[in-house]
Amino acid sequence: MIALKAAIFWCLLFVLAVLNGVARQMVTAEMFGEATALLAHTVFLAALFFVLARGFTRMLGLADFGSRLALGLCLCVATVLAEFALGRALGMTWEQLMADWNLSEGRLWPLVPLALLFGPLFAGPVAAPAKPAARRAPRKKKASGRK
Repeated sequence: MIALKAAIFWCLLFVLAVLNGVARQMVTAEMFGEATALLAHTVFLAALFFVLARGFTRMLGLADFGSRLALGLCLCVATVLAEFALGRALGMTWEQLMADWNLSEGRLWPLVPLALLFGPLFAGPVAAPAKPAARRAPRKKKASGRK
């Protein structure tokens, strides 16, 4: 069940990433130029994904480190695979795809999958939900020796 929830969550992240890209192209790039827009939207998307992945992990109640690591790895790998698969399907060359990973050229795309990897890890141990206390029968009054 967790895997299904994680897959649905990742699909929602994908939609948010597409909307972020559309906003970058249609609004921010027109106002500030492509380089500034790319930088700003990549940082925004990484921060958003970090917060959402952290919250999603807490919502699932993943308390142990191994479960949080597994979720982070799955989200990260799915994102990287989708990025390359979609890029290739759209006819991008490997050189074009790899350009987004070039930190020395100011490209910050690696922040996005890293945010998905570390978001769940930084969710920290999640306390199990408190169990409601069992209801006790009211105490009987002690009979006093007086009448």
